[in-house]
Amino acid sequence: MKARLLHAALIVAALSSPAGCSRTDLWVVTCSEALTPEGQCVARADPVRGDPVSHTDGAGGADGGGGADGADAAPIGDPGPCIASAGTFLGDNGQKVSIYRYTFQSYVGSSFVANDDAGAICGALVSLTKTGTPSGSLHASIWSDDTSLSPTEPLVQISEESPGVVAASVVDGTDTRFTGLTGATLVSGTKYWLVLRSDAGSENGSNYVNWILRSDVEPFGIVYSSDPGSWWTGYTYGRTSLQLLK
Repeated sequence: MKARLLHAALIVAALSSPAGCSRTDLWVVTCSEALTPEGQCVARADPVRGDPVSHTDGAGGADGGGGADGADAAPIGDPGPCIASAGTFLGDNGQKVSIYRYTFQSYVGSSFVANDDAGAICGALVSLTKTGTPSGSLHASIWSDDTSLSPTEPLVQISEESPGVVAASVVDGTDTRFTGLTGATLVSGTKYWLVLRSDAGSENGSNYVNWILRSDVEPFGIVYSSDPGSWWTGYTYGRTSLQLLK
């Protein structure tokens, strides 16, 4: 097309192009180094910030948060989807329940009632700590509540399960972010469960992840299981620390 053709004078200009421009730069008009309509060489796009002139996206900074490439001239990159929080983050009172592939702890679920959390959910922030060097990855999903039981327990998974988060990457004091919990639209005032699953092999009891308890006196519930078909209600009064993302 006409916009891609170079005038003969510009081809000759390659022999005396501005500093930083090679002859190849003059021909590659669709890449990060390109010619302006006036024939000037556009500076190479910053690999992080991108280049708003040549419309080249950067890679995004370390705090980009899971997007693809960074937006033009965005030093911390595209924050990506699933960043708005729903509801109130539940604090840490120092107690914990373990999550690891050992006895009955492969699955751990914590109930919550949707209020500010109502609507379409995409992820969750979960307060975790680790002991030793746990193996495998953790996965999160949202389940409906079995109202026919007392105390109740998870009934069926209603969201997609998140991609795995490497258990050994859990950092104390930094809430672990799970995304990909799509497909669930929560109704205000309805009870649900956030379930974490460990896909690790059998542990020796010295390497595992802990889900921090918010309280041991609230009438919600924490359940655990070696498989999702048989839940144990060892923490009938309690709630783990979590916050849902939209």
